[in-house]
This record gives sequence, structure tokens and C-alpha cells, in this order.
Amino acid sequence: MLVDWFCILVWVAITAAIGVPLYLSGVTPSMGPATLNLMAALMTVVPVTVGLTLLESSAREASVGKRTRQLHVVDAVTGLRVPFRRSILRNTLKIGVPWTIGNANQASRATDLASRRASEDFRPYCPPRRAP
Repeated sequence: MLVDWFCILVWVAITAAIGVPLYLSGVTPSMGPATLNLMAALMTVVPVTVGLTLLESSAREASVGKRTRQLHVVDAVTGLRVPFRRSILRNTLKIGVPWTIGNANQASRATDLASRRASEDFRPYCPPRRAP
């Protein structure tokens, strides 16, 4: 739902408002790309996944966006509220895993690009050979 994605975007903006200044001030560059990727997942993916799980397994049976559309997450067989364990599995597979894979892929690309640029910038100078 678009409303849910807006809520997620607000959370990401809040974490970026904290994380980007830390990165620019030199606090986080000492950490490797894997550590930064793990921190990003812990600060964005985990809270979003758990938050949606709590909303969908609560008495309201829906996230904010689903409630605006009058939708409910229920068990298809019984019609009862989905238990927390099932909801966390659902949201992890639906949101957590794809988001983490996409984030890791982008981090890997950025690291490769940065290492290529660094190796091009620091090539030793070799003067041209003179003809004999």
C-alpha cells in the first residue's frame, strides 16, 4: 500500500538524517562495507519488518495502509487473526529478504566501483618509451 511505503520512507529519512552526517563526519568510514551494510539492515529492514508484523498480528489485523483500504490480514482457512510467528515469517519473506538482497547488491556494486576508481587513480606513472 502506498501509505505503508510512505511510512517506511519517513523511517528511512529519519535514519538517513542521523546516518549521513555520521558518515560525512568520519565516524563510520573506518568500518568496512560489510559492517555498514549490516548496520543499514539493522536500522531499516529489521524495524520495518517487525513494525509491520506487530501491526498485522495485532487486534486491528492490518498495517496503516491496509486499514486505509479496509483490508485485514487473516488466516485463509479460519478467518482468525494471524499469529505473530506467521506474520513475521510472511513479512520477512515479503519485505526483509528482498530488501536485504537488494541492499547487499547495491553495496557490492558501489564497493566494486570505488575500488576500480581507486586503482585507476593510483596507477604508477610510467614515462613513454623512447624509440631506439
